[in-house]
Amino acid sequence: MFAELDLQPETELGSDEAYWRDHEPWLREQGFELRARFRPGWVPSWVADPKKKGYREEDGISNTSPGLDVTRVSDGKILYLKRVDGQEAVTEPEIMRFLHSGTFKDDSKNHCSPLIDVLTTTDDPPETLLVLPYLLPYDTPPFASVGEWVEFLRQVFEGLQFMHHHRVAHCDCKFDNIMTDSLPLFNTRPHPGTPTLDFTMDMKSKVKFTTRTRHPVKYLFIDFGLSRRFSEGEEPLVPSGTGGTRAPEFQSKQPCNAYALDVYCLGNFIRTEFTHGDEDEPPVRGTEFMRPLVESMCAEDPTKRPTIDEVVSRFNKVRGSLSSAKLRSRLVCGKGGYPNYPSFFSHYTRTIGDIFIRRRSMPTPP
Repeated sequence: MFAELDLQPETELGSDEAYWRDHEPWLREQGFELRARFRPGWVPSWVADPKKKGYREEDGISNTSPGLDVTRVSDGKILYLKRVDGQEAVTEPEIMRFLHSGTFKDDSKNHCSPLIDVLTTTDDPPETLLVLPYLLPYDTPPFASVGEWVEFLRQVFEGLQFMHHHRVAHCDCKFDNIMTDSLPLFNTRPHPGTPTLDFTMDMKSKVKFTTRTRHPVKYLFIDFGLSRRFSEGEEPLVPSGTGGTRAPEFQSKQPCNAYALDVYCLGNFIRTEFTHGDEDEPPVRGTEFMRPLVESMCAEDPTKRPTIDEVVSRFNKVRGSLSSAKLRSRLVCGKGGYPNYPSFFSHYTRTIGDIFIRRRSMPTPP
């Protein structure tokens, strides 16, 4: 089983990890508990006990994330701390607070991660830490059916539409800025340091999980450090090169329309990850029906792209044309040909059970 993990135990902390160790006493005073690896005086468990193997221990896996998972002592809830600096330390919390102000926080169309708190360290100069929900990558665990993927698209389109309706452009809509609250799908919390998030915290076994069809999840946009909020009547322009996706309009070096940029970035994410693939990965089979809409979202000329309202309208028509059988069919990665028979068989066995007790083919969270 552990042959699948190409990991070596990390005896030394990286520089980012040392930051959390050095701030552990202060964070403990703020009511947060860090994992053993990030506490002062940490001795690797496999050094203290030679019978242990580092890569099979909770503290043997390094943290490569820009933030860190922590436990809130008052209620045992797992949260996430994110370091921000410069202009992002001002912009990100400001945008996040706005998007959850007033009635926004209870709006079902709001798919923006909430901000739980902002901490200011005692460093000189002080640093800013955002306290956020602990979320997992949007595709963890993997999508089991076309209907689960379609529901994912519905939510991310709806979420971007919500932002644009309130004059906010995300400006960095890419794969690692869309997350999900899928932790309840797992029988136990996965270790955040493993590449595919499929091992338990103690690294002793693989996690087990159910499907989104049986436990619908919500998808959330994160990382608002590059986001812009525009005033009523203000032209929604941002500098060329904004965000982590190379859009065609960047070639002109002129300010570009932030809303059209968002549509491109989201469309490009769906295009490369699912409908068309890229040089490294083939397209995901079963997603072909979305290609025309995605291609229009990725038009070279930003004025030819649909607005997010038009994207939502066209998507709803496409969604309405899909049969229940299509929505319940298995989402299959094109790499490696046909699915292996045990997975194929288990999918359809599970689907029969879902149909029998009338679970929705497109699982929408309450």
